[in-house]
Amino acid sequence: MNSKILWVFLTIGILVGVARGDDKQARKHRLSEWKFGETLFGNRVVPTKLDGRVVVLEYWGVGCSSCLKGLGSLAVIDEKFRDQGVVVIGAEVYHSGREKIGGLLKEQKVNFSITDGVTGPISVSDLPYAVVFGTDGRVIYHGHPNHEKFEAVIGKAAGEIKISRKRLRSRKRKI
Repeated sequence: MNSKILWVFLTIGILVGVARGDDKQARKHRLSEWKFGETLFGNRVVPTKLDGRVVVLEYWGVGCSSCLKGLGSLAVIDEKFRDQGVVVIGAEVYHSGREKIGGLLKEQKVNFSITDGVTGPISVSDLPYAVVFGTDGRVIYHGHPNHEKFEAVIGKAAGEIKISRKRLRSRKRKI
């Protein structure tokens, strides 16, 4: 009996260690490692124009009911943080096309860019899945967009944008 309990604890410990390792590895990645598909809706996604911005990337699909429910929440995040320099991008991974996606976006009041897929170094098997990049282009969050940390990470990073802009303005005044 004791050996079974020990085996369970060891297994859980190994899984937690692997998850932490994956998280550490994921945070080493940069936005420049992601390749976006064609922009289907919204402003054209040009990776070089995202430098110095906080970028929220969400993998989603038309055939995923929780993804469709989450688009409205992502639209709220876009509206809330857009003026602070946050860019939201939705990557529709099923390659459903403009016709299928258009009505859904209108219904959910989506005003952020939607691309026809995206490829990157993080393996994504469950949808929806979000990756948030800080102003330096590094991953600062990856996981489910309904996690309590998701919006908090975005808010904190958006605050750092303001601080960086203030420093830049004060440097320009001194010059």
